Amino acid sequence: DGSGLVIDENTGYIYGFEEGTTSEDAKELIKFVGAAEIKIIETKNGFGTGTMIQFISTKDGKPLESYTYTVLVFGDANGDAVIDMFDVAYAVELVNDGSEPSDILLRVLDVSKDNTIDILDVTVMIGLANMDATLKQDGSMEKY
Repeated sequence: DGSGLVIDENTGYIYGFEEGTTSEDAKELIKFVGAAEIKIIETKNGFGTGTMIQFISTKDGKPLESYTYTVLVFGDANGDAVIDMFDVAYAVELVNDGSEPSDILLRVLDVSKDNTIDILDVTVMIGLANMDATLKQDGSMEKY
């Protein structure tokens, strides 16, 4: 479809939104995908990781089916679609206390893609927050 969005039916996640995407931007991208009705439930910090997007198919104005997906913005832990020091703090906390991250946090903060959040991820996250690198929303990284 050209939008770059990925809907993972198996996990219930939708990703491919660029850093800084807003709900309005998302609606435009999703319209391109062709959903009949779209309902976006933002996080307390706005549009970003954890936002819920509901696709509702209708016929004659009546709902037929609905599917709900959770937004992932790689590098964004606090749900504002911006990679900054707040997200680094989430990663540092997880490394320091050794607790198991939620599935969402593992997916968005494991920027090294080794299935763990560790000091390597924290180091990369600092570079992302300082804008020394960018994280493509397909999960790869690109230097400036």
